[in-house]
Amino acid sequence: MLPIRKPLHRSSRQKGQSIVEYIVVTSLGVLVLTTPVPQSDDPDATGGKPPRSAIGMLVDALKDAYNSYAYSISLSTTITPF
Repeated sequence: MLPIRKPLHRSSRQKGQSIVEYIVVTSLGVLVLTTPVPQSDDPDATGGKPPRSAIGMLVDALKDAYNSYAYSISLSTTITPF
């Protein structure tokens, strides 16, 4: 009969691996969101807009959406109760 062996505790090694994976994925996400994106379709355009990051473009899109929402609310002439 074979002796019963205790299972190896790999949890500390697995925790170290998950931290490394988390750091790699997080740093890649930050890199993608902060990398400047050219604004012009023509790469040779000298008078084009300066490059912007994805976060800057997202903020501008949210501002535009809110401004459109606020404008449409301001056109309302009646106040309706819930």
